[in-house]
Amino acid sequence: MIRSMTTSAHAAGTLTVAMVALLAALPGARADDGPSFSCARVTSTVNKLICATPALAALDRELAEMFTTVAAQPTIDRAALQAEESKWVSDLQRRCNDAACIESAYRGRIDDLRAKSAHAASPAADAETRPFPAPDPLLASARALIGKSCVGFNFLDALKPGGPDPLAGFFEPQPPSLVGARGGTVFVLQKAGVRVAFLFVAPEDANGKSCRIADLAVLPPAANTAVLECRVPAGDGNDISHGFGLRDVKARKLVAYWEIDIKNGKLVRQPLDVLGWTKTIRCNYPEMGE
Repeated sequence: MIRSMTTSAHAAGTLTVAMVALLAALPGARADDGPSFSCARVTSTVNKLICATPALAALDRELAEMFTTVAAQPTIDRAALQAEESKWVSDLQRRCNDAACIESAYRGRIDDLRAKSAHAASPAADAETRPFPAPDPLLASARALIGKSCVGFNFLDALKPGGPDPLAGFFEPQPPSLVGARGGTVFVLQKAGVRVAFLFVAPEDANGKSCRIADLAVLPPAANTAVLECRVPAGDGNDISHGFGLRDVKARKLVAYWEIDIKNGKLVRQPLDVLGWTKTIRCNYPEMGE
């Protein structure tokens, strides 16, 4: 039944994107550098763009692997997840007709599946790692910056209010907030009253000639929280984790923490109490921060 439904959907060119649980039944469906589905008979604009764009094909493979991982978790309702995925695919095919729209939709879906996985693994951890909300258009404009070059930004002087604006309306608030990490920096920028932390990755061996915006995280309003540079010491002089946290200025406690994963170019929101880090984490105001 799964095989026949997959074959029919594939031929129609409608439900072929990211349906890895169904497409897995098709032997030899893709090349190693292609998407998770066969490009031999695609007919939709979305699928043609994915097949023709290596970056989109890579996102499709990432989403397919994420879907497989989530679907395999014991507490996940697999039938409901597949129905949700089918609806997402149909919506994608209907509303997207360019690469930017597809990329934004894929990144949003990957984030959604990652959140489902965290909740399924531990409801307690889920409460500490759930993304903060932001208006959809603003979030889409922020996600569209991922992968962009950040060479020559000179600590974002160009992004001050009234200055040149190469980052889709985001600017550096005053006072600035930035957290340094070996091989990268987290800059907190603002747009329409919403703060977003962007991870700028600049390998130390590239002599400043290679820099890209790798990831982002939405922060709650500035009036309620302050950005801190944080680390979790291992006891041997090294750190288990390094990143940035949010301190509730009224309650005087840490309410969220993101680990800076330079190797994978990710900002990973980590659970605090579940990992016991609230007892060991050490945070300070960044040198150029608030």
